[in-house]
Amino acid sequence: MRGRLLAKPKTAIMNLMKEFLHKVKSSVYDPVYYRELLGKPLSYSVRYFFTFIFYVALILTVVFSFASVPAAQSLFSWALQETTDAYPGELEIKLEKGVVGTNVSEPFFIKIPDDQKKNINQNSTNFENFLVIDTRTPFSLDEFKNYKTVVLLTRDTAVYYKNERTAEIQSLATFPNVTVNKESVNGWIDKIRPLGKFIPAVVVLGTFVGLYFFNMLDLLYLFISALLIWFLFWYWSMPYGYKKAYQVGLHALTLPTLVYYVFFFIPALHSSLFFGLIFLLAVIMNLRPGVSPHKSSKSAV
Repeated sequence: MRGRLLAKPKTAIMNLMKEFLHKVKSSVYDPVYYRELLGKPLSYSVRYFFTFIFYVALILTVVFSFASVPAAQSLFSWALQETTDAYPGELEIKLEKGVVGTNVSEPFFIKIPDDQKKNINQNSTNFENFLVIDTRTPFSLDEFKNYKTVVLLTRDTAVYYKNERTAEIQSLATFPNVTVNKESVNGWIDKIRPLGKFIPAVVVLGTFVGLYFFNMLDLLYLFISALLIWFLFWYWSMPYGYKKAYQVGLHALTLPTLVYYVFFFIPALHSSLFFGLIFLLAVIMNLRPGVSPHKSSKSAV
């Protein structure tokens, strides 16, 4: 008896999945299904679209996570170790009442490792140092440029590039008093390290949410594309307005979305023009007058 009760929900879920897959298949190509859409409410197609992008995001998250989760974990561990190794053992920085003091000869340089320069030096930048500390020389923009550093720490400011051409000067007056040395840095790293266990969940959830909202942007794209479908309605003498054109577009997005992700690693196929052409092809294949489907579509309620 219990086995039968458990089997019923399972059967119901399987039937729902079969029905949804049928809608996906018909949204790719089934002229009869598209004719039936013209008599259905907009809410039917809105539910389909959001269900479709949910499953697309879910499947892609599973696929991408096999590579992205280990990569993120490795990057996290590498960043912590690099921070520990890069901080000089002899350096101690004290910030008291917005004023910086050190225990080393200045200017003091923390250089960028050679294997990291390529990653940091982009857009024609030419950094040689992560950090330069110079609390004795009055700040000047020319001196900042000559140091070729990502960050310059002066007596009471931190200077860094806001973008390739603009330097940002941050006053330290509002910062709390703090002492930074090798021991304190290692202590901070030890506190951060346990957070690594949350990386898989963050990566998976972030990937899913990112993909879901990325595909939701198609709703904005459709505001313009539906005008083309509306024009085709007029050209084919079909008595429907913009609202019905938008509804048809919600289903016609299925084919270009699938093509986009199936050929995800071919950048040449990621252009808006290519996506638009596939979208237009889906509309024409399914709605043009005179098309003679070889079978009938099952009506989906």
